[in-house]
Amino acid sequence: MDEALRVLHSGAYHSIRQVATDHAVPRTSLTAHFAGTRLPRAQAHQKEQRLSTREERWLVQWVLNGDSIGQAPSLASTREMAAYFTRALGDEAPIGRAWVHAFKKRNPEIKSMIGKRIEASRITGTSQELIGAFFERLCTRMDEYRVDPANIWNMDEHGTAMGRCTNHQVLADARKRRTYKTEAGDRE
Repeated sequence: MDEALRVLHSGAYHSIRQVATDHAVPRTSLTAHFAGTRLPRAQAHQKEQRLSTREERWLVQWVLNGDSIGQAPSLASTREMAAYFTRALGDEAPIGRAWVHAFKKRNPEIKSMIGKRIEASRITGTSQELIGAFFERLCTRMDEYRVDPANIWNMDEHGTAMGRCTNHQVLADARKRRTYKTEAGDRE
């Protein structure tokens, strides 16, 4: 239907009947959509959604904020937050398991991805100012001791996290390829 409407709006065809035939869509439906008398399915059923568009916008912002600080919410946490909203509005019915999938479909700026675990201090201890100050001190020491950049090596004495769960699925900013989920710094 969307492709048929796009072609019809482009002016490539002069007959709605021909577009309907070529794209295998009902002519009456195409006519109603083209005239604007029929809303797209998502808009037509908005009033049947458990949360209003405004409440869903808030929930999307909650997901994006959590992701930006290394606390991307799991799918279950997002469903729990939606249930909290609906209970606050007087709707005691449980949120279904498929609700999160429909929520993501309605809000393409978020998506599911695997949240890689990262130590909390790596998130909280990272800022442009701190990194800039580190490299400034590094360059000063390199000049002071005449260290050739070819003689700098990377070492990781980080250790291994004991008793931690594996990475799990979270909701995050759809523009990103990867997200992180902070964890405590217990290592051996």
